[in-house]
Order: sequence, then structure tokens, then C-alpha cells
Amino acid sequence: MKPCKYFPAVLLFCIAFSCTAQKRTIDDKDAFSIKAVPHSWKLWEGTVPVEIVSDSSFALTAGKGTDLHYPASGSFRHRNAPKVLFTPANSFELSARLQPRFGNRYDGGALLLYSDTTQWVKILFQWTGDKAILGMSVVKEGITDDSYYAALDSSKVYLKLKKTGDVCAFYMSANGITWNLTRQFVYKASPYTGLGFYVQSPVGTQCRVLFSEIHYTALRP
Repeated sequence: MKPCKYFPAVLLFCIAFSCTAQKRTIDDKDAFSIKAVPHSWKLWEGTVPVEIVSDSSFALTAGKGTDLHYPASGSFRHRNAPKVLFTPANSFELSARLQPRFGNRYDGGALLLYSDTTQWVKILFQWTGDKAILGMSVVKEGITDDSYYAALDSSKVYLKLKKTGDVCAFYMSANGITWNLTRQFVYKASPYTGLGFYVQSPVGTQCRVLFSEIHYTALRP
């Protein structure tokens, strides 16, 4: 039997179709999930679409003037950044690779543990205007404690948020294999805490972040 001369083209078409077929958008009316995290997710703040790319990746785009920031000075409080959250186990580990399309100062994306408007923690990969940094915030009873860490790469970073009992830790990595501890702290969260991701564009028109290689594990305290 002679090989079909059209086989390579058909194969490429099938591969392309199978990849694009996984992509879909979700708005704030729908719960959704991806295979990497076996929990139902919900989009908070706004109606921006969530693009599900694969079993372990999705993209989220923040619109103009979006932020989640309570500066330590207390001069303002912004909390309108779009978030996708799910209810985690009391002890867990969440990691992902973040690839933002930086376009303006303070564009970025983060891993977020969110109790309510007065209690949350984040590790944020953002653009300062001339370099990329990690911004780490712990907000308790409305009081913010910020710290900053230089990013190794301006285009992507692996981030991890780990919680064991009341002890939380932030990690960063260049390759998703070797992790560097950047901050450890105590966080006594409420039973209604949401865990997940958010994107911001405080002074720009929009920022899209691809969250990929997502891993979530429930841990024993």
C-alpha cells in the first residue's frame, strides 16, 4: 500500500484542531475548572473573559485601571482587579508559570490567597517601567506589609504559594524545578478563603497573563 501523500497535512490539521478546540472563554456567570485543579473556580470582579488553553493553563486579561493594592501608607485601596478563585484545602501548595504581556507600568499577574477585603496575601510579578520585580503583600485587618524581590527574567517566572496550617510561604523559580524561598509568614485565614490568580493594569489599558504549568496539591497540616 502506498503512503498517503496528504497524511502529514492531515496530521498537522488534526493537531492544530485538537489544540484550538480546548480554548474557550468563561465570564462571571459561570463556574469552571481545569484538570490541574480539581475544584470549581469562579471569576470575581468584572466580566472579562477567561481563556482556558489546556488542562493546566489559562489566560486572564485585566482591563484599564484594574488593581489590587493597599499601600502601606494607607493613602488608597484598590481592589477591582479580575480574580479567579477556588476554595482550597486548609493546607496546600499552588504553583504556576506566569507570562505577562507587559505594556505599561505596574502591569502584572499574581498568585492570590483571599479571605475578604481586609485579609489577603499575594505574590505579584509586575513591570515597574524599567524592570520586572516580585511584589509580596500580606494584608491583615486592612494593614499592609509589603516586600519586594528582583525577578530573574522579565518575560516569565515560576511562582509558588504554600500554606501548612497557619504558616504561609512564597517561592520563586527560573525553571519550576529549583525554588527559592522569598518570604514566610503566619496567616490565619477564614473558612471562606479563595485561592487562585489575578491580573492587573493600574495605569495601562490592559494586561494579559498566561498562567501555565499549574500544579495544586492538598497537604497534610
